[in-house]
Amino acid sequence: MNRRFGVVTSSFPRRQGDWAGRFVLTQLRRRSTCDPAVPDVIACGLPEGAGRVEGVSVFRVGGERLFSGPGAPEVWDAASGLARGALALEALGVVYRLVDAIRSRSPGWGGVESHWMVPSALAVALAAPGLPHTSFVHSGDLAWLRAAPGGAALARWIVPRCQRVVCVSAPLARQLRELLGTWPAGVPLDVAPMPVDAELFARAAAPPPRAYRVLGVGRLVPIKGFDLLLRAVGGLPLPERPPVRLLGEGPEAPRLQTLATRLGVELSVPGAVSPTTVAAALREAAVCVVPSRALPGPRAGSASRTEGMPLVAREALAVGTPLVVAHTGGLADLRSEPGVFTFPPGDARMLRCVLSSVLRARNTETA
Repeated sequence: MNRRFGVVTSSFPRRQGDWAGRFVLTQLRRRSTCDPAVPDVIACGLPEGAGRVEGVSVFRVGGERLFSGPGAPEVWDAASGLARGALALEALGVVYRLVDAIRSRSPGWGGVESHWMVPSALAVALAAPGLPHTSFVHSGDLAWLRAAPGGAALARWIVPRCQRVVCVSAPLARQLRELLGTWPAGVPLDVAPMPVDAELFARAAAPPPRAYRVLGVGRLVPIKGFDLLLRAVGGLPLPERPPVRLLGEGPEAPRLQTLATRLGVELSVPGAVSPTTVAAALREAAVCVVPSRALPGPRAGSASRTEGMPLVAREALAVGTPLVVAHTGGLADLRSEPGVFTFPPGDARMLRCVLSSVLRARNTETA
């Protein structure tokens, strides 16, 4: 009989080609090349109950409002008063259902991995404290722990109950250490960016022709900084102004469309697309821009919130697309990579200068 191991995650693809939590599925596939153990995934989202996604067993427990769309930190930040209280109750309900699912499905698991410390690692610590547990920490869960009342105390309770903790970027690891104050002895803290689908995002044998297009990929929420990208492009001379394509969906979409119209930028926002479409778009683009900004901390004097390591940055590197990134969060770790150009976060003027230089270089290459 094949060995089994658990995977508890607040985001996992809901169907063939779905982008949500795709890197978790990619990680499972990478693991399967050296470990025959069969994954048993418990995830948030709909439809509730047992199912399969691309050959992987998945059991879903709901929580669609919190853990899809804009993302839990954005949903939490947008709420206040009674609405925030209702969200807190909903989150407790999701944790309860995760705990119940883990208890019923974990007999026979050799170990468990969780993605997003809240709710996933919390549920594992409550439901299966004796199992070897690796907790993967991303930017959203750490942002929530830093913002929520009692978040630091909750993190101090969860981490000692893990066998290993992995952050997706070095800045996140530093922030997690700062949140705990004293790191518990015997719990390794590692840094490992989420894996890229090597087949889908393979570099072409010959450099493909590049359209004169600027590409952005991600949720359309403030931390992604796509409004900065539009302001940067809108400040270029009209003959040099490229069309912009944003792949993703989110509450900022109408505002971005309005801003693009006002600035005279040709903008395409097709919504959520498959990973295959993202890979093709990266090969066609003259440049991929990840203009992430740092958002203010939850309290006066507290550290700002930054992104961990947006997966599209690593995908662009894998494909070989020139990459322009804000020097913030995990993206700062890419500054020495070939083909990567950085600018100060939040600085649309410097982004425009860097973008102009990269686009002119691409024009020269294809002339």
